[in-house]
Amino acid sequence: MSLYSPFTLVHFEEVCSKLEEKYFFEFDNGRFLWRQNQSITIPTLLIVNILRSERSEAWDLFCQFIEEMQYDMTTKEHQLLSSVLIGDSHQQLDFDKYNVYAENAAVSTKGKKKYRIPDLMIVQEPEKRDENGCLVNPIIIAEILSTGTSKADKTEKLEEYKEIESLQEYVIFEQNQIGVKQFSRSTDWQEKEFSKAEETVELTSVGIKWSLEKIYRKIK
Repeated sequence: MSLYSPFTLVHFEEVCSKLEEKYFFEFDNGRFLWRQNQSITIPTLLIVNILRSERSEAWDLFCQFIEEMQYDMTTKEHQLLSSVLIGDSHQQLDFDKYNVYAENAAVSTKGKKKYRIPDLMIVQEPEKRDENGCLVNPIIIAEILSTGTSKADKTEKLEEYKEIESLQEYVIFEQNQIGVKQFSRSTDWQEKEFSKAEETVELTSVGIKWSLEKIYRKIK
């Protein structure tokens, strides 16, 4: 056990790699946190066993653990909102200038002591990454609220993301009804709320306009 303790960002990347490059966890000062509910710390023994195992065995261990613990995965509404945001962003952005990541890339925060996995990130080329391959220069970050992440998304993550020098706008989406909060560096991170289908969220830093009628059209 002492071989891996305390866990480092290198361990975090290795675990994610063994789990088919899927980011189910976030990393906070040596702890692995369940991404859908950051109040849950992943048992040390599970992480150690994943690190010691082959890729196929690691996935089996993870699936068995999820089944036993009955942890929440992303909902249908979360997945629908995410897919629409990704598609709409791709349609409006210049592919040669920007990259869009959704739940498959980590960003370094808090002086590289934390890794967060936002629901969506927009990054301008050239990308900058730290020694562990995690992004350090996103322009836009968006999170879709869930029961387990709502408080952290609105408070803790907001404060962490504001410290990213490149970040210009942070947007939070309710997943079960129309509801958006936008925070922009240009307004000193003052909160702007949206709650009507006819409204549009403008990301002036990248020239995107998200129509809430379009974003939420499949959310009943």
